[in-house]
Amino acid sequence: MTRQRILTSVFALATAVLVTLFATGCSFSVSTANIKSARLAKDAEGTQETTVFSQRDKIFAIVVLANAPDSTVTKARWIAADVQADVPKDHTIQEVELEHGSGTLTFDLANDDLWPKGKYRVDILLDEELKESLEFTVE
Repeated sequence: MTRQRILTSVFALATAVLVTLFATGCSFSVSTANIKSARLAKDAEGTQETTVFSQRDKIFAIVVLANAPDSTVTKARWIAADVQADVPKDHTIQEVELEHGSGTLTFDLANDDLWPKGKYRVDILLDEELKESLEFTVE
């Protein structure tokens, strides 16, 4: 095959792929949003940072977003990873979603009863993509 035919074939294939993507309604989103920092704390201000909580604590995840457009969707997925209760491993307790731009987001998890002892985590997702997992224990 000549070089001209190879280039023509590559161009035709690339064009076909682009036409197919546009015809099927696929959209691409390139975001510069990122997590500058994420931490767990016993207070909303984040001054009592920890990864060990008591059974009565309210748990806070403080996430700082950078380079995030106002339409950035950030989700906190709270998970009971391995607890001393009749709960399957990696059970999702709660999901909270916020649409926000750059800045500090505070997510919290509370329980009217005692938290079962064990291992937990909160997964932080940006636009449905897992970006950070913060593990913690309840003792």
